[in-house]
Amino acid sequence: MYVCNVGNVPTFEKVTHGRDRSSIIDLTFVSGSIIHLVGICPTSQHNAIDYCIDFNTTDTTHTHQNSTFLYKSNKACWPIFKDKVHTHMTLTKILEQDISILNVDDLDQVIAEVTNVIHSACRASMHVKGRGTKPKASWWTEELETIKREVVDLHHQLHAAKRQGLPLGQILEARKSIKELYASKMRDE
Repeated sequence: MYVCNVGNVPTFEKVTHGRDRSSIIDLTFVSGSIIHLVGICPTSQHNAIDYCIDFNTTDTTHTHQNSTFLYKSNKACWPIFKDKVHTHMTLTKILEQDISILNVDDLDQVIAEVTNVIHSACRASMHVKGRGTKPKASWWTEELETIKREVVDLHHQLHAAKRQGLPLGQILEARKSIKELYASKMRDE
């Protein structure tokens, strides 16, 4: 088996809390018999890596989304990660398997083994993120997030104006209208 996505092109890009974040955390493995057929396509937002295999037919893509926000990779010890992945891949003999002859169940088992190897290497080389953040509701949208930020910003402006003894009328009106819009949009969802 070969790792397809080597290099320094991020496989994850996102803006959170006003900061650009990116990293190379997604791995794609293929057997030696098809390595020359695989072309990696760019990815973003933690979607699974979309890749194209040229069999002179239509392209095959994979769009299943998995969360990888489990580990604090910003302070990872990458030499330990690399060593653990190599050690575990060698010990489990995953690299010796010819995946082109595997059936669906066997392939699922290999995928589970590779996932376990990666989790094991991550646990050995980086801290696990806490469970402090709650997942967003399925109905939460970017528009709601933007309006929520506006409500919070106006709240901060209001308190700053109070401290400075500035007139509050205009800020109160703006806050009232944006809160009504926010409530309306929440009811619509």
